[in-house]
Amino acid sequence: MYRPNRTMSALITTSVAAMALSGCGGGGSDSSIDRVTVRSVNTIPDGGTSTQLVNGVSLAQQNYFSASAYQPVATGLDNLTFTLSGKPGVTYPTQTSTLTGPKYSAILFGLANASVAAKSPQLAVVSDTDITVPDNSIRIRFAQAAPDAPTANFLLNLPATTEATASAAYATVSGYQTATAGTYAIQVNSASDGTSLASNASITFSSGHHYTVFLSESSATPTPTYSVQYLDDGT
Repeated sequence: MYRPNRTMSALITTSVAAMALSGCGGGGSDSSIDRVTVRSVNTIPDGGTSTQLVNGVSLAQQNYFSASAYQPVATGLDNLTFTLSGKPGVTYPTQTSTLTGPKYSAILFGLANASVAAKSPQLAVVSDTDITVPDNSIRIRFAQAAPDAPTANFLLNLPATTEATASAAYATVSGYQTATAGTYAIQVNSASDGTSLASNASITFSSGHHYTVFLSESSATPTPTYSVQYLDDGT
């Protein structure tokens, strides 16, 4: 008469149960579930190092005009704020945003030593989620991050043509546009009178990537100094 090995039967039963749980998601732990990602971008020239906080927890620390890696946060309603090393003891107003994913930039705009409230440090949360980049192309958008500058017109220029244009008021970001990958000259002018604000004669943008081009302000006193800078937002 055949007698089953009780120890082996118990192991097989346990293994089958574990596989069933894993297949149904009952016992798994997928860190991507209910998660979105946020990066911190510091465009404040006189504030020192920024510390980005999400729901009271430090997300990233950034020097002037730099961006952190994308970090996971809980999906849904999130409270975002920040501090600046140049203004110890000050926590800037919280922005509550509903983050549904998958990618966002928390951009810090303003001047730490602003003379008027409109130029004081503030936070804008913008979605970085976009379509897949077409072949031999880029997706590009434009941000006005210079508190002392007017609404700006951005021109993405090749020698014989303008590939993309956008207008952005202070502390706003345009939508993404498609352009051919390559090397461009970027011109930024005042939207009101066409006065040149800044330019960059040669920036190479690689195929398959998303980019954000900024009008930035590197010095507010005694005379504002503007420049064109950019970030690679990834593929």
